[in-house]
Amino acid sequence: MKTLIASLILIISLFTLMYDQYVLPSEAISPVDMVKTGLPIISITAPYPLSSRYKRPGLLEIISADPTIAMGPYPIAIEFAGSTAVRQVKKRYSFQFSKKKDWLDGVNRSPLGLKSDDDWTLDAAFRDHLIFRNKLNHDLYNKIVGEKITLTSKIAEVYFNGEYSGLYVLGERADKNLYKMHPSLIYKTYYTNFMKFFERLSHKVKSSYAFRICRIAYRTPLKIIKLFSSPNHLSDVLYKANPGANFTRTDKYSQKYPHLRYTPLASNLNSMIKLVNEAPKEKFQKKIWKELDRQSTIDYLVLLIVNGGYDNMTCNYMLHYKNDRFYFRPWDLDGTFKSIDNLTDQLHAAFDHWPFMSNALYKRLFRGDDPQFLRDLIDKYFELRKSTISYASLKKMFLDNYKVVSTSGAIERDHKFWDRYNSRDELNQTLVWVKKRLAFVDAKLKKVRAGLLDK
Repeated sequence: MKTLIASLILIISLFTLMYDQYVLPSEAISPVDMVKTGLPIISITAPYPLSSRYKRPGLLEIISADPTIAMGPYPIAIEFAGSTAVRQVKKRYSFQFSKKKDWLDGVNRSPLGLKSDDDWTLDAAFRDHLIFRNKLNHDLYNKIVGEKITLTSKIAEVYFNGEYSGLYVLGERADKNLYKMHPSLIYKTYYTNFMKFFERLSHKVKSSYAFRICRIAYRTPLKIIKLFSSPNHLSDVLYKANPGANFTRTDKYSQKYPHLRYTPLASNLNSMIKLVNEAPKEKFQKKIWKELDRQSTIDYLVLLIVNGGYDNMTCNYMLHYKNDRFYFRPWDLDGTFKSIDNLTDQLHAAFDHWPFMSNALYKRLFRGDDPQFLRDLIDKYFELRKSTISYASLKKMFLDNYKVVSTSGAIERDHKFWDRYNSRDELNQTLVWVKKRLAFVDAKLKKVRAGLLDK
């Protein structure tokens, strides 16, 4: 009898704790001392502190003199985003437009004239003193490919709970919606719905005790499933390359969709990683383009050749498996066109830095294990040098983006608030770097192409 009463008391206590939940703010907090700016203003109202472990309910309003851009305030679910970005003083946010009835239920909206979607990021770009490097790279990649295939974004000034927070880049999420992935049947199973229920509840409950109980409830079944199941080969999978991936270790790739919290790790990467690292040259030539899309590899490497993105040689890209092969998808590109922290990291800031040999796949491709691929890569580079990646074209992209971020003194305001150095000097140094980089790559690839004539 005592055991029964104790159990009832425990159950009632848990339900009481779970009943005390976060709710949407009753009204939006208006920006204090709002600056006069030609940029749109994004005003966010949400409980603080936020976290990267859980979401919080909030309101988001876009304030603009242009009535076609102004919107809200609308309900959102918001959290910190990024792996290393969460350690910066200026945080990156991830948010979902939500329904009033349940702030964890997504609803599609079109902010700042971008596509209609529910999931968005607000990139603080704290390590990039120009703010727009990542944006520029994705725009450039779309030009290289010749169609809209990767992220698009817009610049805005942000206020959080009425306080100025600086310049941000509002962008699309690199997710299943962007890449038009097929819905996974995994999300329709009973155990997935069970885990989703407790996961959602963990975001809502105020009690830290109830939060931990909910996380245990939805994590434990998956741990058991992973323990007694083998990885499956799926028809549509999205991976993100983490530091140390290098096309050598499958455990350094995160499975982003279907998400690992609902399913064991898929086995799709295994055969390609093995091929890259173990196959002799003849087998590599014969098999690699059955595992990896050839054109997306050319397009992505052209981008890296131009921008010198050392941080993207071994990580910070996506691999999308569809149509029985992998496709490269660009991701985080703020460490490009000179290094992030370039004043203290002279090696990575060097215009003649060539770190392709640090990646197992790139090493094989650039040493000519498939000579025809290398010829085609070089040919595309020199073809685009006449237009998309000419110095004049790249300079215009930098100047156009700088004009946007400097509207009404916005970038100076951001730098003063976050105690960073002069952005105009950064722009001028970067343009010098771009000119030197193009000249260096031209000479290097001409030499490589001459060496291929004998192969």
